[in-house]
Amino acid sequence: MHYRRPSDTLKWTRFDVVTSRATDRACIIQGDFGRSSIKNFELVVPEGDDLVHYYRDNSRGGWHRAQIVTSGVTGPACMLQSNYPKGADHGNFEVVVLEGSDLVHYWHDNGNVTNPWQRGVTITSHAASGACFIQSDYPKDADHGNFELVVLEDEGGLFGRALVHYWRDNGGDESWKGPTLITKDATAAAWLIQADYPRGADHHNFELFVQKGLELWHWIRDNQTSNFPWLPITRINAPDEKIDGPAVAFQGNYGSDEHHGNFELLASFGGRVFHYFRDAADPALSWYRSAQLSRYAFHYFTGWNRNTPTLMCNRFTDVDLSHGQLGVSQALDGMVAVGTQDNGVVAAITDPSGTPWVPVGGGDGNEAVWPASTSPAFSHLKGGDLLVWTHDDESGAPHGSLGDPIGGMKGANPEILPLDVPDPTIVPPPDPALGLVGDPRIARVIAPAYVDKNLALSLIGAPAVGKDVTRAPLYGLFIDGPFEPPKEQRDPPKAGWHFLAAVGVDAPTKARDWPIRCMASLEGATVILAAHVSANRRNAASHIELLQLDVQLRSITWMNADPIIGWPGINWIVPVRSREAYAATDDGRVLVWDGNKWSFPGSYVPGKASLGGMAVDVSTNPATVFVITNDSVYVSRNGTRTWKAAMQGLSRSLECTNVHFMIDHHGVSHLHLSTFGRSTWIADRVSSN
Repeated sequence: MHYRRPSDTLKWTRFDVVTSRATDRACIIQGDFGRSSIKNFELVVPEGDDLVHYYRDNSRGGWHRAQIVTSGVTGPACMLQSNYPKGADHGNFEVVVLEGSDLVHYWHDNGNVTNPWQRGVTITSHAASGACFIQSDYPKDADHGNFELVVLEDEGGLFGRALVHYWRDNGGDESWKGPTLITKDATAAAWLIQADYPRGADHHNFELFVQKGLELWHWIRDNQTSNFPWLPITRINAPDEKIDGPAVAFQGNYGSDEHHGNFELLASFGGRVFHYFRDAADPALSWYRSAQLSRYAFHYFTGWNRNTPTLMCNRFTDVDLSHGQLGVSQALDGMVAVGTQDNGVVAAITDPSGTPWVPVGGGDGNEAVWPASTSPAFSHLKGGDLLVWTHDDESGAPHGSLGDPIGGMKGANPEILPLDVPDPTIVPPPDPALGLVGDPRIARVIAPAYVDKNLALSLIGAPAVGKDVTRAPLYGLFIDGPFEPPKEQRDPPKAGWHFLAAVGVDAPTKARDWPIRCMASLEGATVILAAHVSANRRNAASHIELLQLDVQLRSITWMNADPIIGWPGINWIVPVRSREAYAATDDGRVLVWDGNKWSFPGSYVPGKASLGGMAVDVSTNPATVFVITNDSVYVSRNGTRTWKAAMQGLSRSLECTNVHFMIDHHGVSHLHLSTFGRSTWIADRVSSN
């Protein structure tokens, strides 16, 4: 999306759509092409695996797709127009872009606009972010100024994980030199410019904008000092403005200082983009936050790691060792975990200032779930810090992990969550230390309120049962109180599984199966579940039945349903209020519970495709419902009556596996999507358009 701030109104407005296929942030410049005195805008943007060049004809208007720069990109690019070749009518376009952990230079000979883009050299093989580069005034009196570049490198770089500076010696052998260390405190990509400070110098200072956690700092490289030190100057954002993405900046021509224009900068916090400026006429050179540019700081981006851009996330509806689940932390914004094929369970913070994936468990990963960290009943819940996960070990018992990818993930104590209250029909009782064996499917209690002896019911687990077994147990993970703010908690949470009830089911015919297909609970007092049951007076054949468990009474009852529904397979359940819940079926329908019965008030998704997952936003009226099929995401905003594809910005050839809705601590809602072979994706709240 192209935004503009006209000089007569000084108000930011949405001006034009560049592309509807963007999958990462773009870079825009004003080049020297164009029919009028106002030259064209040039832009590069990732579209899936492709990096695409667009231009805007500023004499006639409108954005136009030019060429694919290259394929196989995995992150954002930076673009400039250089003064190569000497004496040419139009300088070359230069681009640097991420390809995994490689940062690669491309260039375009603008002697003929139809010329293909040329691949240059790989600048570093340890890039952990996109880069920013400029053409500077070094060396003095040279035909071509050097290229100067900053990039965040990973642990394999010369300085470990650090923000570093490279430069290409354009006055000499035109090779890339470096790196030199800027800082080890940077947590995201940085932005580099060369302004006109100090006045009259042979070489002006480099100005650098660096994200450090939730802070944004202005640095300079003092080009008047022989050792060229990089120095932090000032923090730009206020303490309550928690920066969540890299900044972009330039020196403009606004301001009342007769020698220097203001610095203009865009940065995001709370999922929104804001304009900042530094007043050149202010003796203190203070930074000021101006207007909000957009509510959509990052609409879509992939949560890829440099080694796993094709991460294969397992789907909940699969069976045996391939079933999996995408977990989203309520305690720490942007933190997700997912069970994958071959890469085990992995976790990451997936926002623009996020982390690489870190392994939690090996082999094939399955479930990955965080309990709620808060609810209307409790402002703080210890369990929100506990990642519960399973993988393909012999027992399949859930493990627990604490921490985050920044500070490190470590196992809970004990790591295998114990089975504190087993099924009383099992004789002799199993060893509690072995945990809940049977590779259970796991579901969150969305807003915990049910407490038993100072233990909050936080998760539901349904393990597999063996061949010919007609009794499927259901367990709850209870996590201890007191329910204190995190800073007042001295001990990690203690968690254990308790037997809740058993469901009579149709006996599996293979070695093991999960007759409880899915389950969900709003507050913990009741659990809604879908189970494969034998023939009964409601249906003469084995079928999927929607049931309700009263946890305190340990009683299971049939739920009323409109006969027109029939007996579809149920793949996902979302309760949102005491008398409102949704169920996704294997024939493309969303069923609605109104407290009395299940009904089908809406329409099928296109093609009546099986719905593999569902997420619901209850902040709207009616609730907004998102569903996934094997290859698409759909949304309904009118009570499931109609469906619209919600695929803008997503990669091609998608295989969807899980979807999860979460509201962060800034009140911004996010839709998380996992895929098989395309890693994870995130969208902020999808607009009504």
